[in-house]
Amino acid sequence: MKAKTFGLFALSIFALVFLMGAVSATLSFIPPQINQTILHDQTSTTFNFQLNETSGNPFNLTWTRTSTTGILTLSTQPASITANQILSLSATLSNIPSDFLGTITGNITVGGGSVSTTLPISIIVTAPQEVLDCFTTGTLEELEIRDIDFTNNGMSHATFGDDNEWFPFEEIEVEIDIKNDGDFDIDDIEVSWGLYDVDAGEWIIDFDEEDEFNIKDGDTETLIISFKLDDDLDVDLEDLSDNTDNYRLYVVADGTIDDSGSSNDGQDTCAFDYKSASMIIENDFVILDNIDMPETVQCGENVQVTADVWNIGDDDQDDVYVLVKSNELGINNKKIEIGDIDEFDNAPFNFDFQVPEDAEEKTYSIRFTVYDEDNDIYENDYDDDESVFSVFLKVEGNCAVDSEVLISASLESEAKAGKEMVISVLLTNTADVTRSFTMQASGYDAWAELSELPGLLTINADSVGEALLKLDLKKGISGEQTFLVMVYSDNELIATQPVSVNVESARPFLGITGLVTTDNAYLWGIGL
Repeated sequence: MKAKTFGLFALSIFALVFLMGAVSATLSFIPPQINQTILHDQTSTTFNFQLNETSGNPFNLTWTRTSTTGILTLSTQPASITANQILSLSATLSNIPSDFLGTITGNITVGGGSVSTTLPISIIVTAPQEVLDCFTTGTLEELEIRDIDFTNNGMSHATFGDDNEWFPFEEIEVEIDIKNDGDFDIDDIEVSWGLYDVDAGEWIIDFDEEDEFNIKDGDTETLIISFKLDDDLDVDLEDLSDNTDNYRLYVVADGTIDDSGSSNDGQDTCAFDYKSASMIIENDFVILDNIDMPETVQCGENVQVTADVWNIGDDDQDDVYVLVKSNELGINNKKIEIGDIDEFDNAPFNFDFQVPEDAEEKTYSIRFTVYDEDNDIYENDYDDDESVFSVFLKVEGNCAVDSEVLISASLESEAKAGKEMVISVLLTNTADVTRSFTMQASGYDAWAELSELPGLLTINADSVGEALLKLDLKKGISGEQTFLVMVYSDNELIATQPVSVNVESARPFLGITGLVTTDNAYLWGIGL
């Protein structure tokens, strides 16, 4: 009888344990564990999860939270769960120290009477390996990356982004200040940098050494680098992300303490920092890059212009074309067909024209405008900027001149290196009306400085006027030198004359190429 009673008792205990196990399994978290990896200096992170009731019984709930670092909070703490209900929840781990690297663990536990379940949490705070190596070395004697400053220099002929928000093909200049804020010298400081994609976890510009130097205590060294966000990146352009602050430019400075007064003499020290930036990726935006044309040409010269037409949006584009315009050079909305361009792909642009024979000698603007298949100018959504590029072309030489003014010149002083040279410029007004003239000179910067220009010169019809042009010759100058005399009337350039002169520092007299008379040494141009 005792054996039977004991058997029934054991069976009851087993059933109770079984039922308790079954009940405890009625609350469960989905997923059963949280695993995240974040980059250092990310001071908070949020994750989502669900609580599932499967027994068909309601429960009143109590919650507890723990974490080894930071503060773990729930977005909401439901007081109960109904039968077979699924609760969608989220939690945030905040107050993560900005300099923390390592693993943060924690738990979220929920109980409902006799049942409970726990959600384990593991947050790995990491950095690129090169930064982790610096972190392991540690910072001794107050070596600091004091400042990282971006300047967006844009594309070659337009800027669409901002200093911290970049379009593909823009050039970014970075000024880096590295300071030894301690009391001891640090030598052999190697400075390395790279551009890191946070989402992809990879370098889009490989981390590499840039420079090496020593910094005495209290001193700062400034380093300037630049890079272009083009198809030479270490990732494909279509893989770029437009998530906010997704790109970090990391800088690492690694050196050795070299000061016998320091207890850390001979020890390595390392400092790192970064600055974030965003990439702007449009849906429909086509631009010109690598616009290539001469900077200076002569009248009548043929000019060839080449460029790359890039689709820097993430949609394919059809029937793209470019209009070229410069009314003063006789280019009146010349249409250049480009055709279809896939996303983050390019097509060539070629255009040539002839500078008019009678063009005025000055700098001209040539405008290139990119159009879509609907005959609309491409415009970005970032700042409503149009895809318009202005390129400047200087026209100088071989241009038609005013036939009613003649130029000649004579040397009025000795011309010796390091001395002032005075030139008398004679203008002959062959017109049948009185005219006023002014003069300029150019092309002398390498061998002289202009000390005096003549003022307004008014000359009667069929008469000659004289003006003095003074140049200070630089020391050590010798041999043939050239410059250009330019004559203006009513603020318009009407005549130019290149002039050649031979400088001999050892002689008191300077010879000038051209015709020389017995009365005066005339200075003639070397050709129109």
